[in-house]
Amino acid sequence: KLSFFIRQVKGQSMQPTLNAGNLLIASKKFELHKGSLVIAKVNGREIVKRVIDIKGSKVFIVGDNAEHSTDSRTLGWFSLDQIIGKIIWPKTH
Repeated sequence: KLSFFIRQVKGQSMQPTLNAGNLLIASKKFELHKGSLVIAKVNGREIVKRVIDIKGSKVFIVGDNAEHSTDSRTLGWFSLDQIIGKIIWPKTH
């Protein structure tokens, strides 16, 4: 069983870091840190965001392009089990 997966960016919530159409490789096995880029599952959708804060089993994630991002600022904290992967490529910092 593979421990990584590939996704394509949709939308502009992570600009300028990631643009629509960019391919991503995410690891299913990960350790999160502030600044990590992650794929989270919410309401049946997958979203790409940046970890801003971690408190126990909760994660606060936001898009780099705040004006065009639906994220923890409106959806609240995400549980760790909603984080399905950590972006391992492309490297963003």
